[in-house]
Amino acid sequence: MNLHTTEQVTFVRQRTVSYPAIPTALLLAIVLFVFARSATHFMDDAYIGFRCIDQALSGNGFYFQPSDPVESVTNIGWLLLLLPFSALASPLIVSKILGGLCILLVIGLLHRIIADLNSPSDRRILSVFVPLLAVTQIDFLYYSLSGLETGLLAAMLLYSVRISRSPDRSTLLGIMCGLMYLVRPETILLYPLFVLLRLTKARSMMRGIIAFGLIVLCVTLLRVWYFDSPFPNTFTAKSTSLSRVTANLFSAMIGKNTNLPFPLDHLLAIPFLIVGVQRLFRFDKPQAAFVLAILTVGFAFSVYASQDWTLTARYFAPYLPVAMLVLVLGICRVLEKISHASATLKSTGKPIINAALSILTLTLIIHGAARMSDHYSRHYPGYVMQSANLVAPAMWINDHLPVDATIATRRIGVVAYFGDRAIFDYKYGLPHRDIAELIRENGRTLNDPTDKALAEIWRQTAPEYFLEDTMIVDGLKSTGAIADNVLTIHGSAYAPIKSFPIGQNTDWTLWQRTSNPATTPK
Repeated sequence: MNLHTTEQVTFVRQRTVSYPAIPTALLLAIVLFVFARSATHFMDDAYIGFRCIDQALSGNGFYFQPSDPVESVTNIGWLLLLLPFSALASPLIVSKILGGLCILLVIGLLHRIIADLNSPSDRRILSVFVPLLAVTQIDFLYYSLSGLETGLLAAMLLYSVRISRSPDRSTLLGIMCGLMYLVRPETILLYPLFVLLRLTKARSMMRGIIAFGLIVLCVTLLRVWYFDSPFPNTFTAKSTSLSRVTANLFSAMIGKNTNLPFPLDHLLAIPFLIVGVQRLFRFDKPQAAFVLAILTVGFAFSVYASQDWTLTARYFAPYLPVAMLVLVLGICRVLEKISHASATLKSTGKPIINAALSILTLTLIIHGAARMSDHYSRHYPGYVMQSANLVAPAMWINDHLPVDATIATRRIGVVAYFGDRAIFDYKYGLPHRDIAELIRENGRTLNDPTDKALAEIWRQTAPEYFLEDTMIVDGLKSTGAIADNVLTIHGSAYAPIKSFPIGQNTDWTLWQRTSNPATTPK
């Protein structure tokens, strides 16, 4: 029997992994608690996608609004998955159910990957703590259940990790990486990085390379045909710069980059991740190379992108389950080495590892509980992330404003979905090609509606209504744009007509353009 065959036999015999009852019960309890607690919570950004789904089902095209035929989302693959089911039920219900199923799939895939590791001494600790640390990471769990693509992409990444170890599945891996590009655009880098890391084996991966290239080519051609652009509009609206990337990198080095989650937002985590990847390379080189590609893309995108308005690790969230696997591997190995090097600690290696990982798990549970608290939901960004307080105002808008009205606002998702009115997104320009181009030219988002750069487009659009929260209104008062209870924006005067409480000491104020009395709400 050759060496390869012997290794395979050993591998098959060692695949059984027991799932301890208490950690498994805790894991499921956490998932069920967050699922129940967030039953009515959806990201405001998720409603942008839901709006596109509703428009498509109504025959108006897969656009946020037919007047602006652009790709206003970055997760169109996730929305296309929701689309057929949304013909039967609300996309809110469908996304919540599919998000929950994706979380369960992630847990199952983590267990299978751990069972595949040819390391009996690590498998029991990994099978307990890796799934626990993945689901106690509130960024992964919450965003998977709030209408976004997080859970789906995490499951696709883990499935790709599993199949990356088999040369016979090269084509399938290429297809998976191509499909992930539809779910999140930055994942286009995954397969090229993997091929680069396995350059000596590139010939055996040729079928996967061809499959990946064909899917990317087809997706690009379809985008150009349907949206008249090879990239989503967000690529233009949220473009970055070298100075911003440098600043984000520096923030990451000192633990201040909110795009990265605890404990991965500290330099101390890097040695453990390096050791974890090295350990994976000892078990299976192709799989380790793909995991390294995943971590590289996740960290690179978190540094490339502007820090998210949620002040959380939303961008990195899909990469968290893979990162937790590597981190736990690294922690186990480092603490093992330390205990073996000390005569005093030699017999306490496993208890020390269990204690360290238990403390980390408890820390994440406490952090997650704080994020799910009523206190958090009453303050920014909580009331926007959860969006439940925004629904009633949007429904009032639907009942009282003229059907042909245009509303200028930054919080475009809920207002468009429930309010069913034309939206002018002056800050990000997600559904507007001209605003997105303007943002790229100026190198910044347009936080202030009175910004001179907006003047021409604002006058052309002439929104009849302006909807903003207290923070923005207070800023406009401080600049003198509001005087005697009249708001002046690029020559148009607006008067307040309705306030909606949406958070602690925070209201949404709806302003009406006074030059057009015919639009007075009923």
